[in-house]
Amino acid sequence: MLNQSAKRRSRYKRALSDPVDGRFQIEGDTEILSLVHDYRYLTRPLLELLTARRGTSLKRRLRFLYDHRYLAKVHFSRAYRETGSMADIYVLDEHGREQYQRTTGDKADASPLRNQNKDPQLEHTLLINTVRAMVTAACRGHEGTELVEWHRESKQTRDTVLFDDGSARTVAPDAFFILRRGEKVMPFFLEADRSTMDLNDMVRKYATYNAYYETIQADRDYQRKHPDHVLANRFGIPGFRVLTVVEQDSEWQQTRNRDRLSSLMDSGLRAVKNGAGWKALWFTTKARLDLAQPETILTPVWHVAYQGETEPLRSIIE
Repeated sequence: MLNQSAKRRSRYKRALSDPVDGRFQIEGDTEILSLVHDYRYLTRPLLELLTARRGTSLKRRLRFLYDHRYLAKVHFSRAYRETGSMADIYVLDEHGREQYQRTTGDKADASPLRNQNKDPQLEHTLLINTVRAMVTAACRGHEGTELVEWHRESKQTRDTVLFDDGSARTVAPDAFFILRRGEKVMPFFLEADRSTMDLNDMVRKYATYNAYYETIQADRDYQRKHPDHVLANRFGIPGFRVLTVVEQDSEWQQTRNRDRLSSLMDSGLRAVKNGAGWKALWFTTKARLDLAQPETILTPVWHVAYQGETEPLRSIIE
């Protein structure tokens, strides 16, 4: 029988007088700190996915790292629901930054800890990180498929495209990544949608991607005639797909009486001049991506915003 006098530990209160016993584990704990540093925000379900550690083992290591100030938890005002309950969101704490620098030799990036409750992009970043973790885990379990590059949004993931009228727009994805399967290289731009952007702005965004693709194709045609020519786009890619993952917003759906996924796909159709859409615009919802089966992100869960498409769903590694 449980001791009724035993107090349950608060999830946001460190046990300073009675911390979890043990010592820092160079291999396993460094992996955790490196992942949290790289992703900036991670939840335990995502760490389980990335480390392949489950249940009590990982839970105890996270509690140790939390009690000893290697990790901190975000006290976020809104409940981020990932598995039916609010998941702890971890960031590097002071000792974690120091240990990361000692064990890797690299200076740790600025920690989001100080502004952890004020980051308006926190939930958006977590959606991006969920996609990244699933792609990483899926490739690990899918023989022959490799994630060779992943870059989160920054100046390095932006490029400029010129339109026929002389105007210029910026291609600015939430992330850029490349998969490789044998000799086939598959570049992707990621858009993580939380129903915050106006649909007309999304039409403009998808039209910019389409113009960028056409510019790359024209450059490829020139390269075929001049083999020494290097593709001029920032990413050095011969083409790409745009993946949009929608985190369905019930409030958006109630106020507009429309499914966000369908509305975004309509935006993709409108983005191309003839309204027929474009085969490179792929859409899915977070609800269709199962953390327990990360390979689902590579399978036919993707809708294509293209009028001539005969298959309702497509696979990311086609």
